[in-house]
Amino acid sequence: LEAGNQPTFLATVPPTCAPKPCDDDKVIVLNSGSKDATLIGVGATLDVATVPVPSGGNRWAVAPNGLTAIAWTDARREASAPKTLGFQDVCIVDLATRRSTVLAVGYRPVAIGFSAAGDKAFAVTQDGVSVVELATASGPRVSKNVALSDAPLEDPGSRDVSLTPDGAYALVRRDGASTLTVISLVDGTRKTVTLDGPVTDLDL
Repeated sequence: LEAGNQPTFLATVPPTCAPKPCDDDKVIVLNSGSKDATLIGVGATLDVATVPVPSGGNRWAVAPNGLTAIAWTDARREASAPKTLGFQDVCIVDLATRRSTVLAVGYRPVAIGFSAAGDKAFAVTQDGVSVVELATASGPRVSKNVALSDAPLEDPGSRDVSLTPDGAYALVRRDGASTLTVISLVDGTRKTVTLDGPVTDLDL
């Protein structure tokens, strides 16, 4: 199959008919040279579509319901990028309508996740967590940015952020710290939980 120029970053797309068995295998590839994406459906026949991705990127995040894919740039993969380059722009692709929307999130995203229902996306950045509403009549929009700390100079590389499946809370672990911070993504309130020793891993 022909994709765009320099097909580089590939991701599989969950079937939209899950949990029922179905023939709905899809992959999406980000074409670095042409700043677009090729969506390939593999069924009884091959279905190939091209979607513009003006912001480019080097990673994909795909919603668990198979309806949305987000192309974004992980600065950790761009070793020579200047500090002034924030990589705030992400491209949200509606896989049903095959339309794309570019939104600005916080400075240098490090992870992008989705709520279990697939109606919200969350961009974990050096600034905090940007909440993106996906199920709106006017299209995707950033509804808020929730700060992870009151310390603007805190090293973002020292923290590990996990999101609850319903998108209600972010839990933050910091290297060498014996505390966890529980942050409401609804109203931004923060609570600190102190444990017996330094927290080395956090799983939900």
